[in-house]
Amino acid sequence: MSMKYKFMNNDDVSQRILICPGCGEQLTCADIEIFPACPFCNHRLEKNGELEDFILEPLVRRWINRYNTPFIVDSPPPVTFRADLRHGD
Repeated sequence: MSMKYKFMNNDDVSQRILICPGCGEQLTCADIEIFPACPFCNHRLEKNGELEDFILEPLVRRWINRYNTPFIVDSPPPVTFRADLRHGD
């Protein structure tokens, strides 16, 4: 059976915090991104979709913010025709 993790919102940095099931310490995704255990008590964190979403959330949020902004495209200069360059006059 997959473990359910407890999260809380950190309003100071607008990101979620994982509460370690072993020691109750507050963990950020950077704390557990590389190592599958709590850096404070070495409690092994069971990999599941909920934990993967927690780890990937900041990356996805940055990606969405980057591509949600409108692209600024320089429009080409308007084409003008001069009467003296027309053919067939």
